Amino acid sequence: MRDLYASCRSRVGAAYEAGVPIFAGTDAGGMIAHGRIADEIEALKGIGMSPTAALGAASWDARAWLGRPALEHGASADLVCYTEDPRRGGVSHPDLVILRGRAWGGANG
Repeated sequence: MRDLYASCRSRVGAAYEAGVPIFAGTDAGGMIAHGRIADEIEALKGIGMSPTAALGAASWDARAWLGRPALEHGASADLVCYTEDPRRGGVSHPDLVILRGRAWGGANG
């Protein structure tokens, strides 16, 4: 297990370089604690993904791979909003979160 864990980043990086689709999720296993999607996005940047590709792996690219539509007028959506570009500053501290129609942060909290 230790050898498997130690080689995880290099194996995922090699898969990405070979063109294997890599997506972020909340089931990263022993490499990243469950539910730490911001940490997983940072780890994807660490294997060579650009900030835009790492964000896509956690959002629009993953939705497309699952066959889910992009944001559409009138459709349900959960959002995280940032004052600064998250490709530069990271995603750990959103300014506003909208989940199931309820807002947290910003003027709401």
